[in-house]
Formats: sequence, structure tokens, C-alpha cells
Amino acid sequence: MDIARAENNLVFGFADNSLTPTPLVSSGNDVTGAYTADSVFAGFATGDLTPAASGPAAGTGKNVYGDPGYGAVTSDLTSTPRPETGPWDRGAVQAP
Repeated sequence: MDIARAENNLVFGFADNSLTPTPLVSSGNDVTGAYTADSVFAGFATGDLTPAASGPAAGTGKNVYGDPGYGAVTSDLTSTPRPETGPWDRGAVQAP
């Protein structure tokens, strides 16, 4: 299996924070492992995977609004609209 693209990912919580297999195209990924689930999410312990307002996922994602190359995404996993302009939050859920 090949990973075609990996852009603006926040990888943490693993002994080796690399993306494997190595993506064919890679940019803006943070694989330092400097973060924990508690620092990334608003309420990880209670199952709230919304990015923490001051955490490393907030406002640091790539905006791919409506881009067919990324599946024409316009909303997050909870059907909350993603912004048409400006950066997105990293992850499946956009903070309100």
C-alpha cells in the first residue's frame, strides 16, 4: 500500500512518530511527538475530540474546501461546516 499524500498531519502518541509507509508527497506534517492527547483535544478523557482552543491542532490544518482532489470536503465528521477560507483545525472535527 502507498500513501499518496500526507499534508498537515499531527502525529503523536507512538514510539516512532513517523508516517509509514513514507508518503509519496509530504508537507507540513508534525511528527515531533511533542504533544499528548490531552494537549491536542478539548476533552480527550471524556471522548471530546474537538481540538483544544489553544492546542497544536487549532487553526493549523490545510484548507481543502471543496477541492475534488481531497474528496470535495465542506464539513467535518459531525457535519459542522468547514471554513471556505483560512486555515482549518487539524483532525476530523472543526472547533466551533
